[in-house]
Amino acid sequence: MGNSIEVKEIVSNEEERKEQQKKFFLAAFFEYMSRKIKAKVIVFEIIIILLVAIPIGTIITMNMENVLIQKTHQMSQKIVSDLAKTIAMNFDSRAMTHDAINSLKDTEGIIYLGYSGILTALLEKVHLYIGNSPATNWLESAAEKYKDLHGFYLNPATQTFTNDQKITPGFEYVMPVCIEELNNMQIGIIVLRFSKELIDGEIGKVRGLITIITGAIIIIGIAVSFRGANSIVKPILKLTNMVKRFGDGDLHARIELPYKDEIGILANTFNEMVLSIREKLEMQKFVSSSTVKMIQTSVSQNDVGKTKRVEVSLLFSDIRGFTSLSETLDPQEVVDMLNLFLDVQTQIIRKFDGDIDKFVGDEIVAVFDGNQKCQRAVAASRAIQKTLTKINKDRLEKGLFSVHVGIGVNNGIVVRGSIGSHDRKDYTVIGDNVNLTARLCSAAAKDDIMISRAVYDLLPNKHGITKLEAIMVKGKTKPVEVYKVDY
Repeated sequence: MGNSIEVKEIVSNEEERKEQQKKFFLAAFFEYMSRKIKAKVIVFEIIIILLVAIPIGTIITMNMENVLIQKTHQMSQKIVSDLAKTIAMNFDSRAMTHDAINSLKDTEGIIYLGYSGILTALLEKVHLYIGNSPATNWLESAAEKYKDLHGFYLNPATQTFTNDQKITPGFEYVMPVCIEELNNMQIGIIVLRFSKELIDGEIGKVRGLITIITGAIIIIGIAVSFRGANSIVKPILKLTNMVKRFGDGDLHARIELPYKDEIGILANTFNEMVLSIREKLEMQKFVSSSTVKMIQTSVSQNDVGKTKRVEVSLLFSDIRGFTSLSETLDPQEVVDMLNLFLDVQTQIIRKFDGDIDKFVGDEIVAVFDGNQKCQRAVAASRAIQKTLTKINKDRLEKGLFSVHVGIGVNNGIVVRGSIGSHDRKDYTVIGDNVNLTARLCSAAAKDDIMISRAVYDLLPNKHGITKLEAIMVKGKTKPVEVYKVDY
């Protein structure tokens, strides 16, 4: 009993495993079909061919079957009509009637052909036939049924006959034999049973031929579909590769397709999109990241550049002696030098999560938001001076002039918003604390970092910071406490 249960469990597990494999295969197949355009095109082509071939094949075979049935009816009518005339002309000769019936024994498709009636002047009742004879009782009932028949009769329904111990579909035809000299007296009937298998065989051949032709068309269609699908898939793959390149950061990705169809339109749209994004990214270099963020968060709310008061830390850095340098250097050298030192400072400011608000000639205005903004602003200032010291050392070793900056750092409340005309604005900060930072930057000596009391109070670590004498700045009635930051 236990072994029987184990065997059943094994069989059940095996069937379950096969079912899972079947489901996995179907899932994989449909997933492949959903991903592969070629497969979709080929399947679509096959479906179209089948949708055309099956109805046409059905119509052809149905029409052919009807034609063959009509031809069979006509041939059978001729057989029984000619045989009836022969018997009527020789009704007194059993031998000639027998020979007339036997002459048709090699006719393909005849299941039964027989004459049941009287012959000779002695009115002898006979049953002469070829093929499989019906039962005696059927002959008697048929003679009674058709005793008043005056012409050819076709049983309208398809019959089934027993032929060599098998059931065969066919048709039944009846023809009376009448003697004209005896006032068309009926002396018997001729019954012909004709097999439908001949017709079905011919129809089967036609269906086989249609199947072969359809298969050949499908094979040709698949080959043509492969070529047609390639013309669709290849440009899509090119476009896909370009999209991947663009996703990987290649802003010069561009696809050239010699098509004017939907794929060509898609390729042109992709190129225009890449160009538009590249233009936008280039334009972002000319505005601060805070401006970009402001636009991104505000444009959907139709509230671009809303003015508000915020507390920030400000860093101003100015190149010392730039005016005299610009007068002695070639204009291109001035721009190259300026870009080099502004870029170095910009990278450092961004490293400490600062935002470049603007460039004013040789001066950088940076804003620090968020937690530890004062610490990050001072740390960025120290990093700038350290880096520029190393750069100047290398430049002097190469016989080049050195470049020095003074930095001012302040913290306080400012007004942030869109400043300018209706068609040209800057998203920037303004206010007394901005002006104070600019004054600190101007007061700082070259290579120095000067911070305000507001920054000093917020720094947790005041190591390396020296208090200086208070200074008078424009816009302030009292001296401003300032500190120097070592690095």
